[in-house]
Amino acid sequence: MKKTKTEIEKDVLQVDDMYQHYAIGLTFVGKLLGGIPKDPEIIRAWLNSEATRKKLERKGLTVADVLPEVMTATEVLSDQEEAAWSGFRKDAEGIYIAAHQIPAMLHDAANLLQLHKEVQGLKNTLTRGVYVRPDHIHFKDKPMPDGSEEWGARVQGIRGPRSILQKHDYVENAEVEFDISVIDNNKLSEKNLRRMFYVSQEMGMGAARPRGYGKFKVTHFGETDEK
Repeated sequence: MKKTKTEIEKDVLQVDDMYQHYAIGLTFVGKLLGGIPKDPEIIRAWLNSEATRKKLERKGLTVADVLPEVMTATEVLSDQEEAAWSGFRKDAEGIYIAAHQIPAMLHDAANLLQLHKEVQGLKNTLTRGVYVRPDHIHFKDKPMPDGSEEWGARVQGIRGPRSILQKHDYVENAEVEFDISVIDNNKLSEKNLRRMFYVSQEMGMGAARPRGYGKFKVTHFGETDEK
């Protein structure tokens, strides 16, 4: 009988599986907005900013980690569309959520719950000991956005403040499924992982969360043997 991946690893390294594995299902309530700028120049400016570098460092990432998938979201825009049109990452199969967005969301939930104060080493575990598969989490039956939302905004430019039209592609009532593996080091219990997903439902994901976008319901949370 063909050996599983776990059995092969155990034979070679002589260790048992060191991770807890969970299968997760989410259904977004209403609209989830994409937040990746479609203008390449805006992306480059964003990636090169000190604030972005520091934000990525806190999540254990570098610009090189996110550059390829972010640049796939770019499109050639007209002057009128300029500025503030954002969408989703995409590949040959369609638009998707990047796997690293899940641990980043859990970081925010842990901060809200003040778990970093309760559990020493939790921040490092979330950064380096949580793995999500697949790398590209595609929306079920939604290879393309359902539409776009737009609203006016004021920004500070080189010549002073000006009005722009912010535009975001969205998917509505979208469903995603993914697996998450957590290092078994007694830093992130299943109870706390469930708590983080619970509060994340209202915190939401994606762009314009203060406007109420990106909220979701956890439709499945269960242990799995799949690696």
